Amino acid sequence: MVKAIAGSIIVVLLVGSSALALGEIFQGFNFDASLAGSIALPSGPGAGSLAQNLAVNNNQAGEGVGTAASQGLQGLLFQSGNAEGLCAGLTVDQVLVAGSIDAAIPFGGSGSAGQIQSIAGCLGQIGQGQGVGLIGSQVLTKDLGPGNADAFNSLLLSQGQEATNTMGTASETSCLAVMQNSLLSGEAGSTGMVMTTISAGTAQMQSVDQGAQ
Repeated sequence: MVKAIAGSIIVVLLVGSSALALGEIFQGFNFDASLAGSIALPSGPGAGSLAQNLAVNNNQAGEGVGTAASQGLQGLLFQSGNAEGLCAGLTVDQVLVAGSIDAAIPFGGSGSAGQIQSIAGCLGQIGQGQGVGLIGSQVLTKDLGPGNADAFNSLLLSQGQEATNTMGTASETSCLAVMQNSLLSGEAGSTGMVMTTISAGTAQMQSVDQGAQ
């Protein structure tokens, strides 16, 4: 008998995107992070495990004549896996990748950064955009003798932006939370495989043009 369990949870929160209607500010940054783990028990009794953590903290701030802008991204990636068998052929392969989605400049053109802001002076236009996405995959296989294996991926990312000049303020925040879990177990002579893939992303842009009001 082979038991296989695979589960994925995605929560995407777009928490507010608000705009209230002589220094220029332009800033942006990219973010990339990845975790990859593998366990192989080809034969004989044995056990293996892995655990990895990765924390990310990016922040930018700028001030000009009558202007101010700040943006930041904080995240935590976690990955773990286990395998145990008695003369079982077990493999665990998992990957978790997160990174910036290029944010288009709201007032024309395309951006080259996952978070980007521009303020055209103390009375000028405010534009900002941000985007982030992820891909997770897990593959568990088993044959020969009795054994079991499991894999777990989780990710939490939060990003925010705020830009101000003498005419108003623009701000936006977003949060991306993901959990992925797989389990495979079986008795002697059983074979099985679990394959799961998960992807998610969020992106938002806004522009405040004082000249159009």
